[in-house]
Amino acid sequence: MTNPPRMRMVDRLAISRGFKVFPPNFSYMRDLTARAWSLSREIEKRGAIVIETHPRSALKSSGVENIALLLSRIGVGIDSSIDMDLLSRNKDLADAVVCSVVAYCYYLSSCIDKLEANDGSIYLIRL
Repeated sequence: MTNPPRMRMVDRLAISRGFKVFPPNFSYMRDLTARAWSLSREIEKRGAIVIETHPRSALKSSGVENIALLLSRIGVGIDSSIDMDLLSRNKDLADAVVCSVVAYCYYLSSCIDKLEANDGSIYLIRL
């Protein structure tokens, strides 16, 4: 993450690979990017590892069509009380699950891929 928000080489790399990534300096992304940058610095100060991902790109890179298939492919069972229809309709929930899968893959050092440039890395899912 950069400060102030600007288009990075890693963003350009993602776009060149077919991922629909909005640049951090794109109108409504500015505030979101600035908050994420600030939050990531605070989390890092407390000793945690912070990685960057883009949920839609991560799902696309996994090669599966939906979250249920993604979870199944990585061996995560889905509790019957979870409403998968709601999950598929709610973008924020779906993004949170995909980001969690990226973190899970990163932690396991498996099923993880990354786009890397001199100004950042974006972690993706590789199945």
